[in-house]
Amino acid sequence: MKKKTSLIISIVLIVVGCLVYFGYRYMTPKKVLIRTLNNYKESIYEENKHNDNVEKILKGDYKALDVTGEISASNQKSSFNINYNEDDKDKISQINLDLNNNDFKINVDLVSTNKKMYIMIKDVFKKYYYTDFELFDNENDDESDFIGDYINILNDNENVDTEKLLELYIDSIDENISNSDFNSSKETIELDGKKIKTTKYTMTYDKKLNDKIINTFIKKVKNNNDASVTLSKLLNIEEKDLDKTLDNYLKELKDGEKYSYNVSVYTKLNKTYLIELELDGDSIAINKDKDTYNFIIKSEDNTITGKLLTHNKDKIKLEAKMKSKYYSMNIENVTDVTKSSSKAIEMNSETTVSMMGQSMKLNMKIALKEGKAINSDIIKDADKIENLTEQEVDALSKLMIGDSLMSEQFRKSR
Repeated sequence: MKKKTSLIISIVLIVVGCLVYFGYRYMTPKKVLIRTLNNYKESIYEENKHNDNVEKILKGDYKALDVTGEISASNQKSSFNINYNEDDKDKISQINLDLNNNDFKINVDLVSTNKKMYIMIKDVFKKYYYTDFELFDNENDDESDFIGDYINILNDNENVDTEKLLELYIDSIDENISNSDFNSSKETIELDGKKIKTTKYTMTYDKKLNDKIINTFIKKVKNNNDASVTLSKLLNIEEKDLDKTLDNYLKELKDGEKYSYNVSVYTKLNKTYLIELELDGDSIAINKDKDTYNFIIKSEDNTITGKLLTHNKDKIKLEAKMKSKYYSMNIENVTDVTKSSSKAIEMNSETTVSMMGQSMKLNMKIALKEGKAINSDIIKDADKIENLTEQEVDALSKLMIGDSLMSEQFRKSR
């Protein structure tokens, strides 16, 4: 009996010891948060590994994006075509907009180069006109103007791998928080119609904590060559200027306005169900379960719940419901990749918006592909924008049809 009792006690002590170790190793609030952040980081980069064809297209000197769509609501239909072409070699980009709303048609051509925007409206303008195009009016323009001398929407920042930066940032959070920073409570949440009892750990993230984390992060970047190279590319500056730029940023950081918001994780045993950010009653919470992302967005008047399903790299489905005090709206979207190669990626996207018993459908064909050199002769000898005639000014004002077009569709559909 004594041997049996000793054996049982030994087994119990081993089990208790394992549970204590497991709890310390995995279940403390701080470890739950850091583990959750790392899991989300790995998930994001794992999914991005499927984008080899995208990277090959973006690495080219020329790349293009075509979007063709049709919007239908009740008996009304509108169509549009947006063609974007980018020439990295000659630092020039071109956007062509073709809009057709019942009897109203307009074709607009925009060209950007050398910090000037050129515009042409077919059948209205006699030629291209230009205006100075400064996205940033800043003494440190070379550092802040990340778009550079032309609009490069498809710029891939030299195929920058930001994973190391995110890893260092999460490490910096880890080093500057402790378990005593968290409050805990028991909360029942609802996901996909199922109620789940969880423990909610909440930490206050304020300016003081953020400043400490940023200081730690910058020290880590300065001591890591790969991270320094990556951040220099992201900021579009020379690597030799990085330390000075970061030091200036830290000085500005001290004078920033104070703020505070809550970061919470909802967990049960070793599984995190939600990670949530909350500020002044507004919040956003995200849950990842295998290939599905669930999200809950709350404000004083509205609640949006939904899910994003990434069954495979060729199909994405979005379902969302918005409820307010006054109305509700449902959104469903399915995007399918129909063709994928190193020269072109083509996809179809179908969206249905339902509200107040009415629905609006948007069907789009999207193509990311190799572009071509842009003929810069088309903008030769352009006049200044101030020299437009009254007819041309009127045509420019009609470019603001986007909002009125959508509101008109809803009015006619109701």
